[in-house]
Amino acid sequence: MATIVQISDLHFGSEDPALVEALSESIAEISPDAVAVCGDLTQKGKRREFLAAAEFLAALDAPVVIAEGNHDTPFWNMFARMTAPFARFRKRLARARTEAFLDDRLVMHTLNTARGVQARPDWSLGSVRLREAQEVIDQLNQGHKNAAKAVVCHHPLITPRNAPFPARTRRGEAAARILAEGGVDLVLTGHLHVEFAERFPFHDMTSWAVGAGTALSTRTRGVPAGFNAIRVTPEAFELTVYHSVGAAFEAVRDEKLARRP
Repeated sequence: MATIVQISDLHFGSEDPALVEALSESIAEISPDAVAVCGDLTQKGKRREFLAAAEFLAALDAPVVIAEGNHDTPFWNMFARMTAPFARFRKRLARARTEAFLDDRLVMHTLNTARGVQARPDWSLGSVRLREAQEVIDQLNQGHKNAAKAVVCHHPLITPRNAPFPARTRRGEAAARILAEGGVDLVLTGHLHVEFAERFPFHDMTSWAVGAGTALSTRTRGVPAGFNAIRVTPEAFELTVYHSVGAAFEAVRDEKLARRP
């Protein structure tokens, strides 16, 4: 069995200080094989926010796979947003971040859905390059043939039923179809600040979209701050949702997500 902790939307710069230590302690108690971070580590892409995020992640006793989020671009620097939106993200998180995790039970790889600027009014929305989705499948297929395959990105590819607002990820549905037909088991996302687990309606319908709530942000959307733990077994993905209760996190719901035969 392998265990993933899925966290997202830490938003250092507007985090709840009481939850930072609680999150670290909860992750240590779960003792995961890997931590998937689904973007928005910072609030405005400031250096001090990245340093706080890097310090937090470096203290975790597990490999950390980190995807970019729309808040991880320099909020005020338009030139940087246009020319190198994630340069600061990559530089400041270099010691804590990996793009992939590989063992004989689980392989994970990131897919960037965030953009610095876009040709539409809301730059916070997601966008996928379909070529990159196929490249991620090629990377995952280099792992053990029986390993579970997971993709880590920020934006939901398809809007879930309980979304507080539409995801509107450009080419998201086409990317979801590519990943499902490529044998991806889990697509781990954030952005919405609410948790969910839904099947992709493609192929054999055994690819799961799993969203995590905000781990630390004070800006919640109808549910408390929280995170997910996912235990990979041969038959299922055993999902446990954690919510903040005061200055701690507690398990509030378990769900079994069937794996493909």
